[in-house]
Amino acid sequence: PGAPGWMATFADLMSLLLTFFVLLLSFSTISDDKFNQALMSLEGGFKPFPKSAGFITLIPKPPKAQNEEAAQVARRLKRRLQVRGLERKVKVEYDALGGVKINLPSSVLFEASESTLRPAALPIIQDIAEVLGALPESFFEVQGHTDSRPLTNAIQFRDNYDLSYQRAHSVTEQLVATGGISVNQFEIHAIGAGQPIATNSRIW
Repeated sequence: PGAPGWMATFADLMSLLLTFFVLLLSFSTISDDKFNQALMSLEGGFKPFPKSAGFITLIPKPPKAQNEEAAQVARRLKRRLQVRGLERKVKVEYDALGGVKINLPSSVLFEASESTLRPAALPIIQDIAEVLGALPESFFEVQGHTDSRPLTNAIQFRDNYDLSYQRAHSVTEQLVATGGISVNQFEIHAIGAGQPIATNSRIW
């Protein structure tokens, strides 16, 4: 007997819609730089969620050239840190996007409850800035962390999040000043005590 008459019209409509979306996709262009920046912002927004949530699985494998560039940056930083005897305190690692993560403990950068860089930290920041300054097309995320203890004598900060933002801002300003890096390449995140890497009893 065949299908009802309306099925033929409905099937034609679905075929036309499919053709329209295929043509729309073929006409579109994707910028690699904008796509990578969007992925980095997406990862930063989803960081409070556990890795098992599946967000990281949406990130494509970074190209080989990007991996090689990240490896070169990591090697240059590690050599400079070894010269200063800081290879055990300052950690240089790779992240899920094929970039480089530099972990600078507060004992190297700041006094307790302070956001002003120590004088001894300035040469270290300069070394990092000189390496990052050779990457004009890269994007840098600076995160500020604190412990979970309430602030007592630091009346200039509202809370630990405010302190963590000011710390990240101080590092960013120094990187821009000493490395000649555009401020538009940076994004600052105030983490506060939200992502602890150790207990309060640990001395850094």
